[in-house]
Amino acid sequence: MDILAGVGVFPFQPTLIAKDGPAFVRIDTRGHPGNRGYEKINERTFNKAVVPYLRGDWVDGIPFRLKTAPGAVAYSGAEHTGTPKQPNITVVPNWATQDDNGLSTPYMVMGCTMGHEHPPDPAGPRIQEIYEFLTPGLLVIDRADGQPEIWVAQSGDKMAVPDACHMTLELFLNSSTVSTVALELPLM
Repeated sequence: MDILAGVGVFPFQPTLIAKDGPAFVRIDTRGHPGNRGYEKINERTFNKAVVPYLRGDWVDGIPFRLKTAPGAVAYSGAEHTGTPKQPNITVVPNWATQDDNGLSTPYMVMGCTMGHEHPPDPAGPRIQEIYEFLTPGLLVIDRADGQPEIWVAQSGDKMAVPDACHMTLELFLNSSTVSTVALELPLM
């Protein structure tokens, strides 16, 4: 399935995003010169992007022990810095656990990006970025008012992210979804 010209999804690949090589999302830069703007692929490791935010039961390993090898990738992003600007690409996979509780397969935990902040804009409220979901997923928006918003997306849904919030992408866990793939167009 092509998601952009020269960018395709190839399920069941161990690498999440790659340029001109096998991956869940493959970016062809040879036949599509505009894709050369995807200069940087950011692989967010589990130990750096997730572990610092774990609290409570997660720290003690209860109820699950996440199965991660040193340097295991929690999610990946490809940032487009070329002109004309193309959307950034984010891939969030399920996370396997070491605990199977006697089942034939281990538990799976919904993967997420752990999010980022959008500070208030001094000029007034504005849209910071727009996400288009290419697979089912969740977008969580927390405006620090005690009422976080959880938006459920189907393939093709587009969601606007405002300023003055913390947002994160999460995988919508179901039997047919291996990873959530989203395109992000920053408006700043």
